[in-house]
Amino acid sequence: MLAITLDVISRYITKASIPGVLELAESCLVISIFFGLPIAAVRGEHVAVTLVTDRLNDAWARVCFLVAWSVTTLFLAWMTWASITRAIEATERAEERFGLVRWPVWPMRWVIVIGLLGFLAVAIVNLIRLITKKDPLGAKDDVELATSQIAVADEPETSTPSPDETTDSDLRRARV
Repeated sequence: MLAITLDVISRYITKASIPGVLELAESCLVISIFFGLPIAAVRGEHVAVTLVTDRLNDAWARVCFLVAWSVTTLFLAWMTWASITRAIEATERAEERFGLVRWPVWPMRWVIVIGLLGFLAVAIVNLIRLITKKDPLGAKDDVELATSQIAVADEPETSTPSPDETTDSDLRRARV
């Protein structure tokens, strides 16, 4: 952000860009997106629409989540494989981008691979958790956790399930 700000100021004052700033910004964008994918998946911060699963009984909702994470896992496995082959080719050719400066592109191809591998690992973990009747990672957001903690504090003491046990209402709030 600072580099882009300096580039804008430089263009305003000198009518010329700072060499390499655009390429640096593009590389930072790739890093933030692909390293952010697995983090968002673990935290459950991705977009989720529960219009259908909210209307299903618990068994069918679990089936929907299982199918969704299965498709996600297969798609990410394919995408990761394709990215690995592309990264190998780019590394062998020492792929570069030509702008105001020559900028190596091949390291960003490996950043994409690492990010996709992380996302694939989260998808596999979520698939296993669903098969073993546990909530997927990130199933509850901060508001839901706070609400459930307040509700638990107001209720009389009874045995409470461990965090890894899935309740029917928790599954409906699970995000895919």
